[in-house]
Amino acid sequence: MGSIGFDFIKLVEFEIEPGEVLQHALTRPETYYWGIEVDLNDLSDSPYLDTIEDLVETNRFVMTSWGALIPLFEDDIVVPYPTVIELPLDMRLD
Repeated sequence: MGSIGFDFIKLVEFEIEPGEVLQHALTRPETYYWGIEVDLNDLSDSPYLDTIEDLVETNRFVMTSWGALIPLFEDDIVVPYPTVIELPLDMRLD
């Protein structure tokens, strides 16, 4: 299981001329990731900390289940993995 991002934006369409449509995004995309949110303080013991700080200009990351780090933008949101997946009562076999 890794991290998957979902973008949700609000689009408005204007028909300028027949057959010619202009689209405009009203909001910045908010990307939702499954994983664990970490920051540079959480990575202080990493031997790669200096490289990470040189390559990216963010303090927030999502860590995937296989240990990859994805830099997060300001509006990105991390949804934690569930610790236990519980089936609803009507879907259980017992």
